[in-house]
Parts: sequence; structure tokens; C-alpha cells
Amino acid sequence: MISAIGGELFPTSCRSTAATLRAICTTFAAVAGLAMQGILFNALGSHAAALSVLALSTLLAIPVVVLMLRETSHTELS
Repeated sequence: MISAIGGELFPTSCRSTAATLRAICTTFAAVAGLAMQGILFNALGSHAAALSVLALSTLLAIPVVVLMLRETSHTELS
């Protein structure tokens, strides 16, 4: 989702740097997700249970999105 609205979150002068930082964070998040899946598989004994816990953990992002992302309509993006 952040990639889709990335052009509106950052001013023109910072968009390249922001895109690079988003790519780095995406890579680290992918590695962390795979590591967590392995840890949860060892703890729970099932890929289905581990993936269910990971899927449910995405619900924690809802308050972050609602509270942290700003509305950019009617705002000059420069």
C-alpha cells in the first residue's frame, strides 16, 4: 500500500530517497517475515498455524495506518 501512495507521501525532492528507503524496509520485512514463520512453525508445529498467526498480526497495522498516514488531498505536494 505504501508503494501505491508513495508519490503523495513525500515531496518531489525526496521521492527517490524515500523509494530507496521503502525498498530497503520491504527487504528487511520480507526477511523478518520468513524468520518469524520459521520460529512460529517450530513453536506451533504447523505451517497453517504459523501463517494464521502472521496473517492475523497484520491487523496490528490498522491503527498505525489510521493514525500515522496523513491526508494529502487539497495539499500542494511541490
